[in-house]
Amino acid sequence: MAESGETRTNAEASQVAVLVSEHDGSVVEMNQAAVSLFGDALGQPEWDVVAAVPGADGLPCHHGCVGHLAAVGLEHVRSRRVQLRSKRYDLTCSPVGQQVVATFTPVDEPRERLKLTPRELDVLRQLARGQTVPAIARELDITTSTVRTHVEHMRNKLGVATQAALVARGFQSGYLT
Repeated sequence: MAESGETRTNAEASQVAVLVSEHDGSVVEMNQAAVSLFGDALGQPEWDVVAAVPGADGLPCHHGCVGHLAAVGLEHVRSRRVQLRSKRYDLTCSPVGQQVVATFTPVDEPRERLKLTPRELDVLRQLARGQTVPAIARELDITTSTVRTHVEHMRNKLGVATQAALVARGFQSGYLT
C-alpha cells in the first residue's frame, strides 16, 4: 500500500514546474514539467518566459524581479495564485543564495504531505539558511555522508532534483516558515 502512495506522490510532484534563475533573471535549470509548460527557456529571462504563456494572469513577474528577490533574501519568499493556459497554479518564488527557485504547483493537485523525519527537518532548515553540506555536518555533529543521505531522501520524498528546489518545496509544503 505504501508503494502506491509513494508512486502517486512522485507522479504528482513531477507535475510541479520548477524554474531556477540566476540573480540576473536568466533561467539556468528547469524540470520536465517546466519544459512542458514554458518550452525550453534556458538562458532566457524568467519574466519573459512566464509572461509569454497564453492565458497568463496574476503574474508578479517583471523585469528585475529575480534580482530584487535574490537581494532581499530568504525571509522574503513570495507566493501568489496565478493562471497559465487556463489552469490555476500556486506560484512560489524562493531566493536561495544568488538564485531564485520558482515553483508552479497546479492548484487542483492533491497535496499529500510526506512526513520528513526530525533529522531531515534539521538538515532542511540548515539548507534554507544557506549552509553547505560540511557546515551542516559540523553543526549537527554528523558526517557529510549522512547529510547527503538525508538530502537525497528528502529530494525523493518531495519529488525535486536540486537542493534549491528542495528548499523551495520545503517552504511550499509548510516545513519551513
